[in-house]
Amino acid sequence: MRVRSAAHPARKHFVLLVSLVLILLVLLLTFFSSKTWDGAGRYSIVIQENSQNSIVAAKIAIFSIEPVTNRAIWLSIPPETLLVVPFGYGAYPAASVFNLGELDANDTGGELLARSIERNFGVAIDAAIIIPHEAIVSLPQSYQELINLKKNFFTVSGFFRYLLHMKSHFGNRSLNSLAPGDGWKLFWEVRSLRADQITYLDAFQLELVEPLKRPDDSIVYSLRTDRFDLLVSDLFIDHMIRSQAVSVAVVNASGQTNLASVTQRILVNLGVNVVSKSTAKETIKDRCTIRLSTNQKEPLLVKKLTARWGCSVVFGLWDSLAAVEIILGESFVKK
Repeated sequence: MRVRSAAHPARKHFVLLVSLVLILLVLLLTFFSSKTWDGAGRYSIVIQENSQNSIVAAKIAIFSIEPVTNRAIWLSIPPETLLVVPFGYGAYPAASVFNLGELDANDTGGELLARSIERNFGVAIDAAIIIPHEAIVSLPQSYQELINLKKNFFTVSGFFRYLLHMKSHFGNRSLNSLAPGDGWKLFWEVRSLRADQITYLDAFQLELVEPLKRPDDSIVYSLRTDRFDLLVSDLFIDHMIRSQAVSVAVVNASGQTNLASVTQRILVNLGVNVVSKSTAKETIKDRCTIRLSTNQKEPLLVKKLTARWGCSVVFGLWDSLAAVEIILGESFVKK
């Protein structure tokens, strides 16, 4: 009897230990399975460091990485760059867009900034990160600062130090829209890059923006889209998507003018072969519908757009020269 009573607590401890391990495994599996990125194709995020003093002191950048080619791009953007903000907001300086989105209960500042950068720069944006002004990380303003950032924070100790400081961001989709699995994968992919595989670009130095004086004598910057597409857009191509050489037709069924052209530019800069764009005779309520022929395997582009734009996929016979038809409806441009 004494042996049994001694073994009983040990059994309880064993069961407790096994339970804790199983719970930990479930949490880890949930964490790493929460992702929208395959970890090989291009992944682009917009990052904004807020300033307590003024909009001008804020910092904004696009960071884009493509693990399959072991290349990454950092594009610094003047915070006063005018962006045409979707959903009918109008034109605002880039550094104001996040706060603008936070004022609307139906919107999130990070997502509004991501959509605004995407539509103005023609770069497909996968997520947004907003860094508070008191953060231990400051966005780099030169190539050397960028490399120093990688050395200091893209280490195991630097990663956990950053997590502890940014713990309030976790679960807040407005401040950090990276899926947990995507964020972990992004960390390791950046950590594995050599310094010579990272390119630093400054939109102001490349003259991708030009000054514009407003009636109140303040200076903002207008994006020179033609120059951007000529000098920089090729750097944001997804080579895995381009290698599939899928022909795409874009149909604007939203009722908003110019949407097909804006979408075409985003897709072309991603490496997509857009063979036609058109405006539907009638609008549709749906957000985004992708049509594929029966038994057609989903291309990588379709997987990316279903994850990022919330497109639904339908299969069937239809009359088009393109292999993929993307139809954008009213919900795509309205909240």
